[in-house]
Amino acid sequence: MALTLGEKLKQAREAKNISLIELQEKTKIQLRYLEAIENNDFASLPGDYNTKSFLRAYAKEVDLDPEQVIREYQGAPIEEDLTQYQNAKGSRAAQYKKDDKKSTWMKMVPTLILTLVFVLIVGSVAYAFIREHNRYAANSDVKEEYSVDNQVKESVSSSSKKEETKSSTSSSEKKKKKEPKMSIKKDSSSGQTVTMTAKDIKDTAKVVLTGKNGRCWVSATADGQSLFQGVVEMGQSQTLEIPHSAKQVSIRLGNAPMVSAKLNDETLDFNNGSQQITLVVNLKYRS
Repeated sequence: MALTLGEKLKQAREAKNISLIELQEKTKIQLRYLEAIENNDFASLPGDYNTKSFLRAYAKEVDLDPEQVIREYQGAPIEEDLTQYQNAKGSRAAQYKKDDKKSTWMKMVPTLILTLVFVLIVGSVAYAFIREHNRYAANSDVKEEYSVDNQVKESVSSSSKKEETKSSTSSSEKKKKKEPKMSIKKDSSSGQTVTMTAKDIKDTAKVVLTGKNGRCWVSATADGQSLFQGVVEMGQSQTLEIPHSAKQVSIRLGNAPMVSAKLNDETLDFNNGSQQITLVVNLKYRS
C-alpha cells in the first residue's frame, strides 16, 4: 500500500531521529500543524499558501526535496526517493561550499588592493620623512653657531615679551579690581526741600543720623515705606536700613541744624539754613 504524503514526511523525520518538538523549534511551525501534516489532514492548516510554506520547511529539515513534496501535495507523484535526494543534496552542498569559498575570495580582493595601496602610501611618506631628516642632520653642523645666536636672541625676545605680558596682565588686573566709588551729588536745594542722587551703591544702603547740638524730630521713608519716626537726641545716632529694592529715601527733619547725616559713610550735605528740611535721596545701584 502506498504511503501518503504525511506518512512519507513522518518516515523521513523518524529516519533522522527528529522529534516533533525539535521539528517545531527548527521550523517555527506549531505542533498541532505538524501533527496535521503527518496525519495528511491538510484541511486543518491555515490556507493553501501557509500549507505550502509549512511543507517546504518540513521537507527541508528532513532532507526531502521541497518542490517534489509540493508537487505531490498538489497531486503529482514524487519522482525521487529519499536516498537519491540526500545524495543530490550532498553534491549540491559540496558545490555551494566550493562556490562560497570562491565568492569569499573574490570579496577579499578589493580589501587586499586597498591595503596594498595604503601600505605604499605610508611607505612613501616614511621614506620622504627619513630623507628630509637626513638632509637636516647633514646641515646641522653648518647652522650650529647661527642657531645658538638665534636661540639667545629668541630667549631675550621671549623674556621681554613675558615681562610685557606680565606688566599688561598686572595692569589689567588692577583695572578689574578697581571698582567705581559711590558718589553723591546735590541736584537741587529749593526752600525746605533738598534733592540728591547717590550713584554706584555697591550692595546695600544705610543712612546714619547723629545728634549734634540738640534734639531733632525725624520721619524717614523709603519708597513710601516707613523706616523711622521719632527723636534723635544730641550725641545719639539712628541708623536707617534701606531695602535693596528702594529707589528713593525721604527724610523729614524738624530741627535740621541739630543733626548730621551719612549715606554709607559719605556725608550728606543738606543744610541750607532752613529749620525744617525734607531731604530726598535718589538711589542708583551698580549694575
